[in-house]
Amino acid sequence: MHNAADIIEAIAPLRDGWLGKRSKAPPPSVSSDVAVALEGISFADEPEVEIDIDDGTVIVRWFKGDESFSLTFVGNGNVTGCHLGATPEPAWKLPVAEAQALIKETSFIR
Repeated sequence: MHNAADIIEAIAPLRDGWLGKRSKAPPPSVSSDVAVALEGISFADEPEVEIDIDDGTVIVRWFKGDESFSLTFVGNGNVTGCHLGATPEPAWKLPVAEAQALIKETSFIR
């Protein structure tokens, strides 16, 4: 998965029960938020994509050495970003449209 379209293609077909009776699929609003936040961004490294089976939240995570950068999409029009590494940085939460510029600047995806 090297861009938003690849992530959406992977998560959009999922339906509730996709991984057992109680598993929840990401709602369509999650795909919309991923599309807005990551539109036009090509990833240098393939991210890991996790889906929380309890609520359909999607987490997109990149790793470089001992550091990681993650984006969490719950489908409410916001994205939460978190960089874990040697230099502590606070997590942030922004509307998906405003977050794109900040996401583009991270060295984890370009």
